[in-house]
Amino acid sequence: MSRPQLRPIEPPHWSDVSSIFWETFVLGSPIPFRIGCRDVYEQLVLSWYQERSDQSRVAVVDGEVVGYVLVCTDQAAFEAAQYRNGLSYLRQVVPRLIDPISRLERKFILTRLLDGFEAWRDEDPMAVGAHAHFNLKRGFRSGHVVRDYVEHIDLMCADAGLTHWTGQINARAGRRARVLEEYGFKLASATPNRTLSWLARSEVQRITVIREAGILHRLRSAS
Repeated sequence: MSRPQLRPIEPPHWSDVSSIFWETFVLGSPIPFRIGCRDVYEQLVLSWYQERSDQSRVAVVDGEVVGYVLVCTDQAAFEAAQYRNGLSYLRQVVPRLIDPISRLERKFILTRLLDGFEAWRDEDPMAVGAHAHFNLKRGFRSGHVVRDYVEHIDLMCADAGLTHWTGQINARAGRRARVLEEYGFKLASATPNRTLSWLARSEVQRITVIREAGILHRLRSAS
């Protein structure tokens, strides 16, 4: 299998990003029931990166988009936009709670509201000014691609004059700590993810990490 290559995101790629986002929502698997507020939630999560896509990339194999890395190096602008987007999201989903929707969708909305507030609260510990999200389809996940993602994020931070960035990773409790350290991440917090714990039927944590930009390059040079 060819190694995925990072490419600038073009407008047609966003449908692929959306598909991968939902296909891998539950620790690499899709949500097992229909959600009527899906488009509204996707707008909340992805719209900022879609409007400012110059720093983000897609991972491509033989013309197929198999992953993405979404980068933000202007945390203040992001948080201001997310505040507005969050209010819009609330205006659209809260009324659904009194509509005749399924019990599963109602629980999804309620748990995501709680998780979303905590994720926003933990997004930028120590005010480092940048963050990133990345993802890959099943079958294409490898340490090589993750390193490509990390090095790209480092480069975007360096270009913006920033020394650190943050990320949030969902993992089953007790997993990934050693791997994260190998990539130069430091644990800032670990918070229960109510939504994914419910959907995955096991304890899932949202791990917030901080990484010094450029540390991977220095570790390679020293080895």
